[in-house]
Amino acid sequence: MHDGSTIWSETFDTDRAGVFELQDAIAGRIARSLSLRLTSIGRNTDASRSQNPEAYALYLRGRFHWNRRTDQDIRIAIEYYRRAIAVDGSFALAWSGLADSYALLSIYGALPPDEAFSKAREAADRAVALDDSLAEAHTSRGGVLMRYDRDHYGARREFERAIELDPNYATAHHWFGEMLMMQHESDAAIERLTEAARVDPLSLSVQSDLAWALYYARRYDESDTQCRRALWLDSSFRPARQCLALVLVQKGEYAEALNECAKADLSGSAIAGAALAGLGREEQARAILQQLRWSYRQGNKGAYAAARVFAALGEPASAVRWLRHAVRAREGQVAYISIEPAFDSLRSDPGFQQLLSEL
Repeated sequence: MHDGSTIWSETFDTDRAGVFELQDAIAGRIARSLSLRLTSIGRNTDASRSQNPEAYALYLRGRFHWNRRTDQDIRIAIEYYRRAIAVDGSFALAWSGLADSYALLSIYGALPPDEAFSKAREAADRAVALDDSLAEAHTSRGGVLMRYDRDHYGARREFERAIELDPNYATAHHWFGEMLMMQHESDAAIERLTEAARVDPLSLSVQSDLAWALYYARRYDESDTQCRRALWLDSSFRPARQCLALVLVQKGEYAEALNECAKADLSGSAIAGAALAGLGREEQARAILQQLRWSYRQGNKGAYAAARVFAALGEPASAVRWLRHAVRAREGQVAYISIEPAFDSLRSDPGFQQLLSEL
């Protein structure tokens, strides 16, 4: 701490634990030690923080996994949040974490939107009911309003309330910035995300989403640099690699985009399909397209991605038709239709204009 005292110290035998088990063990021990220390020095122990050190330690472990932003880690986070709630059902922070986790599972296509956001809304509302002064709870509710209801007015109100309650809660700035981008307020969005990065400079998701904001603003060189900054922190962070591949597609560097896709296991993705179309490898692009369409028809995410490939192949009518499928399925990326650079070639298409007017 600032007074020079040690708040956590422990050794681990790496011969008796695998790398991932060791990571989890360290996170858990730190979480438990910090929660006990915070309680002992008089930290607020109302419904938002829990008076139970075990519940708070479980929450911190959930947050650790949630920040890793993989499907598997988010599911692990959900289990930790549920365990925290089982220990202390009035623990508002854990309910907020549960809401945020279900929201991300939908965005990543791991759960159908209706199912995921129904659970996210229930958990967010519970968090707010337990502690209306909790910034995390209002941020969670704002996330549901923004991503599922597409109620930007209501989401703005929740994000502004969260920032008023805690100006140093990075996720509130982060998600507010995402919403501003959806509303074509590019400069304000980038400013908000830059603030989130200042508050939490080691957050991979914040660093990556700042790159995405620059991508949506067509500031491709800056986005490229920001993607590489995030990847410097963690070269395995998939969202940053995905954004970099998209930037390279927009810059016409298709072979490099395919290389980035390969590094992130995205060779069968719509991004790879668009890069293949750019290289004139139409047969391979259509093979990816077939898989995306099949995935959608099996009840999974895929319509928005298929539209991206159709646009790259120069088939606007098909692109618009599949965007309509994405809207009906409430796919998470639908919120970005109006600002997605991949659809710039569709801007003058009457069908696309009609679709935008209906959103």
